[in-house]
Amino acid sequence: MKTILIQGGKLYNGLGDPVKKNPGLIIKNGIFQQVGVEENESHQLLSDPKVIKINATNKWIMPGLIDGHCHLTFGHPDWSPIIGDGNVQSAELCTLRAAENAKSVLMSGVTGISIPGGAWFTDVAIRDAIKHGIIQGPHIFAAGRFISTYGSIADTSPTSIESPHLGIGVLTNTKEEMLKEVRYQVKNGVDLIKVGDSPWGDEQMISYEELKVITNETHRRKRKVTIHARGAGSTQIAANAGVDWIMHADYAREEELEIVAKKKSQSCQLFQR
Repeated sequence: MKTILIQGGKLYNGLGDPVKKNPGLIIKNGIFQQVGVEENESHQLLSDPKVIKINATNKWIMPGLIDGHCHLTFGHPDWSPIIGDGNVQSAELCTLRAAENAKSVLMSGVTGISIPGGAWFTDVAIRDAIKHGIIQGPHIFAAGRFISTYGSIADTSPTSIESPHLGIGVLTNTKEEMLKEVRYQVKNGVDLIKVGDSPWGDEQMISYEELKVITNETHRRKRKVTIHARGAGSTQIAANAGVDWIMHADYAREEELEIVAKKKSQSCQLFQR
């Protein structure tokens, strides 16, 4: 079992308590075991060659942050001129880029992320590689490609080629296709099903009946559902259909937000960004 001793620095526990001098922290096998180390215990740990010692003097110590809306496959600022954002040309290059992004996220202090959609099943693979210690990155709660209809946020390709595998969305225009896609994504290991409405909410691209099919099957498979919903209409049907997590809702009015609030007891959450 790996033991880490952190001494020095200022400690913020994330619970709203005042910042204080770090009394000494002990981590065993990746889990905080003790806050506060007696002097005799400190000497024992410092003399143990198997203990990893970290001097945090002049540094801050705090719990890892959580990013509820992070996309690892959408691009990297330094790489965008080479392979572009959103759609990518190679699953292999996409995976390598996502692995690099995951490490950058972790190094910035974010230890848990939700990924509401991305190319292929890259994010699922990155999640599992991190769990197995193959690469470094945060804990990941991952979706697959956006379940999309014509004109939705992820339907960006010409109709002549419909929805190519290199895109971040999969085109489904019937309830049967949506049901099949939910089952396909669950089979491939997603934690989360992502639905895409219109880019800016000026139109509603999915119906209540369609969304209800998606949520029913997803919940039956013991997964969660999220939706890109900026408009009032899609926000309302998302709450009524039992969507667990509504992303954005920029243009939802008071009456739609009241519906979301009433459904909150049923695990419906609103995430604005």
